[in-house]
Amino acid sequence: MSAYRLPDLPGWLARLPWWAWFAVAVAAGTVTVAVLGVHGRATPGTDTVSVSAGSVSTVVFQGPPGQLIITGQPGAATPGQVTLTGELHWVPGHRVAVATGPRQSGHVLRLGYRCAAGSPCTGNLRLVLPERTAIVLDQPSGHVVMYRLAGRLRITARSVDISATALRSPELAAMITSGHLSATFLSPPRQLGVTLLSAQATVWLPAGSGYRLSQQVTSGYLRVGVPQSPSASRTISAQVTSGELDLVTR
Repeated sequence: MSAYRLPDLPGWLARLPWWAWFAVAVAAGTVTVAVLGVHGRATPGTDTVSVSAGSVSTVVFQGPPGQLIITGQPGAATPGQVTLTGELHWVPGHRVAVATGPRQSGHVLRLGYRCAAGSPCTGNLRLVLPERTAIVLDQPSGHVVMYRLAGRLRITARSVDISATALRSPELAAMITSGHLSATFLSPPRQLGVTLLSAQATVWLPAGSGYRLSQQVTSGYLRVGVPQSPSASRTISAQVTSGELDLVTR
C-alpha cells in the first residue's frame, strides 16, 4: 500500500495537532469505513469480539465500561497489524450497540462500542498493536491497563483507573474525570498534558530531563518533582480543576 499523503494546506491548518486532524476529517465526512470484524454470539448475555486489521498507524477507540488491556508489540512495523479480542457482556434482551466500529480509513482504525439505551453492559477486551501506533482513547468507566506503548496517546476517561507502564510515547494528553491515572515513562516525552477534574494522577518521568511547565490549579494540588527550565524544549501542561497531580522522577 502506498503511503497516505495529505494535500497541501494553509499554514494554520497544517499546524493542527495530529488528533485534531482526525476530528476534522470525521466532521467533514471524509472518513470512509470498512467493516473488519464480526461479533459472534456466544452465550446469552455475551458476545465474543474478534477484530483484525492491517496497515494501521492510529487507533481511535471508544470503549464500553469494563476492562481494557492495550499492549504494544516491540519491533513491529508501523503501520502494522492490530487485533482486538475479548467479550462484551450485556443484559439479555438489551444487546450491546455497536457505535463506530470496526471501521478503517487509510491508516486510521476506529473501534467503538456502547451500551444499549437503558441497559448496562461491560467489556473485557484486549487490544494488541505495534508499539508506535498512536491511540485516541475514550473510556467511560472501568479499568485500563497500558503496557509498552511508544506512539502518541490521547486519553479521555471518566470513573476509570488507568495504569500505563513502560511508556516511550513522545506525547501524552490525558483528561481524567473522577478517576485515577498512573503513568510511568521509560523515555522522556516531548509533550505531556494532564487535565484533572475530581481526579488524581501520578506521572513518573526519567531523571535528567528538564521541562517547561505551565500550570493552572483551581482546587487541589500540584506537586512538581521534576527539573524545570523556562528554555526547555520538552513541555508539561497541568490543569487541576479539582484533584491531585504528582510529577516525579524515577
